[in-house]
Amino acid sequence: MISTSWADFEVKCQQSLKESKKTAVVTASGAAIGQAISLMLSQRGYNLALQYFNSESVAQTLKQRVENNGVRVKLLRGDLGKKGTAQRMIKETIDAFGRIDLQINTLGPFVHGDILETSPRAWRNDIDLNLNAAFDMIHYAKDHLIQSQGHIINFAYAGVEHLRSREDSGGFCAAKVGLVQLRLSSDTTSDR
Repeated sequence: MISTSWADFEVKCQQSLKESKKTAVVTASGAAIGQAISLMLSQRGYNLALQYFNSESVAQTLKQRVENNGVRVKLLRGDLGKKGTAQRMIKETIDAFGRIDLQINTLGPFVHGDILETSPRAWRNDIDLNLNAAFDMIHYAKDHLIQSQGHIINFAYAGVEHLRSREDSGGFCAAKVGLVQLRLSSDTTSDR
């Protein structure tokens, strides 16, 4: 299992074009970033397991667009903030495709609000969806990623490593810094 940057992934993606169909799991596939990544991966021959929360029509439209590129798609509806969802989605992906080569975590809702006005519930929701959901997906996919010598890509946001505190988005910022540290921590185990 290797944590990698997008640029490194692009190079490796080009190298793997001649290999057998690989499988990628994309969270928040209904959002603009998730849709763009899903389409790009389908053009490169990846079968896709696409997580979405509640927009069935967006998910079905994306599925059709991706299938037009000659790959298979498994739609995974679920709230990654709820216990058990990540485990179920990874199991469904393995049942459908037999492998996971790439885990892309794009989930990252952003709610503006004064940190002093943020409720504990809103704070936990930010941490759960921006950090814990990615951890859960990685945790349940790790054995499959190790077996396939796969990759994990976590989307935080540009410049998060230089982040300065923002009073209007404390939970989001804390979670995204945590996400970078999660990636760095997984780098230390990349030689497995």
